[in-house]
Amino acid sequence: MGHAPQHPHNPCSLNENEQTPAKIWELLRWNEEFSRAVIKLQKFDADEKANRVYGLERTSYRIIQALEKHNDFAAHALQWLVPDPQFLIWRIAVPQKWNSAGRFDFDIVAIGHGTTPDPNDQANWIWENRVKDRPHGAIGESFSRGPVVLWQTCNDPRFCSKVDPLQEWREFFEVNKRDFTLETPWREAPPGFRRDFCRLWRQRDSRAVSLDTGLRHDAPEPRETDFFQNWHFGQAFVRGCKTGHMDLEAIARSFKFDELANDYRVFAFPKCIRSRMAARDMAEWLVEQLTANLPAREPEFYGSPLQWDIFLTVKDLMRDRASLNEALQDSFDKIHLRGALDDQGQPNQRLLWGQRGADWQNNYRAIDAPAGGTGFLQRIFPLRPQPQLPTSQVSIS
Repeated sequence: MGHAPQHPHNPCSLNENEQTPAKIWELLRWNEEFSRAVIKLQKFDADEKANRVYGLERTSYRIIQALEKHNDFAAHALQWLVPDPQFLIWRIAVPQKWNSAGRFDFDIVAIGHGTTPDPNDQANWIWENRVKDRPHGAIGESFSRGPVVLWQTCNDPRFCSKVDPLQEWREFFEVNKRDFTLETPWREAPPGFRRDFCRLWRQRDSRAVSLDTGLRHDAPEPRETDFFQNWHFGQAFVRGCKTGHMDLEAIARSFKFDELANDYRVFAFPKCIRSRMAARDMAEWLVEQLTANLPAREPEFYGSPLQWDIFLTVKDLMRDRASLNEALQDSFDKIHLRGALDDQGQPNQRLLWGQRGADWQNNYRAIDAPAGGTGFLQRIFPLRPQPQLPTSQVSIS
C-alpha cells in the first residue's frame, strides 16, 4: 500500500491534473538560483518605476523571453511574481454564415486592453472596434512583459470564458489584499497562475485535461493532418524566389509546419492499406515506436508522496531553527507514528530511526541534494534544454 500524503501542502494530494504543475512550482520556489532571478527582476522593476529609466522594462522583458525558450514554467512564474499585467477583453460574435471552407471564424467585435483589472477605468483602458483588414487575434496593444489576463465574451454563452479572470485578479490582489511571492504554496497561489502552469503541463502530458472544461482544446491531441494534401512546397518556393515574397497559402503552411515540428511526432502511413489485418500491423508498429523510450512502469514525476511529505516537513522544522539532522529525525517521528515498541509499550522511534535512517535521508535527497546537485529542486533551475516529456529521473529544466 502506497504512502498517503500527510503534509497540508503535499502536491501529491491534489487532482492528478494539478499534481505535476504543483510540484514544479514548489521546486521552483525553493530553488536558490530561481530566487536570485526573481530578486534581479524585482530590482529592474523597482529601478524603472522609481527612476523612470528608459530601457529597463524592455531589459526585463528580454530576460523573460530568453528564459521562456528553455524553461517556460520559470518564465511564467517570473511574470506573475513581478507582475506588469496586461488585461484584455475580447468581445466576439458567432457569424451568421460559414466561410468558403465550410467552417466559421469568430468575428472580433471589440478589443479592450488596459493596465488595471477594471474595464470601466477610462484613464487606463483603450477600446477599439475590430478593423476589417486586421487579422483575427491581432491586438495592437502596447509592449508588456505580462502576464496577459484575457477574458473572452461572446453573444453565445457557450463560447465565453468559463471564469472572469479580471474579477479573479481583483478578488485575489485587491479585495483580499493577498500577495504572491516565493513563500506562497501552490494551493494559495492566484487561480490564473495555476491555470497557466496546468496549461503548460498539458503540452507535455497527453493525459492531462483542463480543470475548467475537462478538455484538451489548448493542447496537442491525436488527429490526422491535411498538411501534405494538394500542396507542393517546391512550387511555392519557386514562386517566392521569382516574386520576392511568399503567397498567403505558403505563409499559412509555414505556421502549420512550426506547429507540427514543435508539438507533434509525425508518422506516415501508406494509403494502400486495404485490410483490417494490415491496419492492425500498422497499429502494432506505431505502439512500438511510441513506447520505445518510455519507462517500463509509469514514473512519479518529480517525487513520490512520501518524498514530498519528508521534504516539506523538514523545511517546516528547519524554519523553526532545527538543524537538518534534527529535522530529519523529527520528521520521521511526525510522519511514522507507529513502529517497534519499547519496554513501556511506546513506539521506539530511536530503534526505527536506526533501522531506516539512511533510507529516510535518501528520500529527502531525492528532492533536495545541494551538494551533488542531483535533487529535483536543484535540477529544476537554472535552465537547460528540456526533453519533450520528462521521466522521473529527468527534470524539465
